[in-house]
Amino acid sequence: MRFLLSLFLAIFMLCYSSTATVAQGDYLVCVDDVESLRESLKKENNKLIFTGLSASQTPFELWASANSYIIFLLTHDGKMCTSPSMTGQVIQIDRNIQA
Repeated sequence: MRFLLSLFLAIFMLCYSSTATVAQGDYLVCVDDVESLRESLKKENNKLIFTGLSASQTPFELWASANSYIIFLLTHDGKMCTSPSMTGQVIQIDRNIQA
C-alpha cells in the first residue's frame, strides 16, 4: 500500500515536471529519463519481471514487488509511460518462472 501511495505521488509530481509529458487521451505519464526511473524502481524493491510485445507490437515492461506491480509502455522515442490503470496489487507470483 505504501508503494502505491508513493507511486501516486511520484506520478502526480511527474505530471508537473519538465521531463515528463502526459498523453491526454489515455492519461499516460511518460518519463524521458528511463535509467533514473529504473533505478528508482529498484530502490523501492521492485524487480523487472519480464518484457514483452503487446498484440499491437508495443514493447512493455512489468515491474513488481512482493505486494504491487506496475506496467510501463516503451515509446518509439525512448520514453517509459504508465497510468494509474496499469498498477495494482499482486495476488500471486510464481517464483519459478524462467525465461
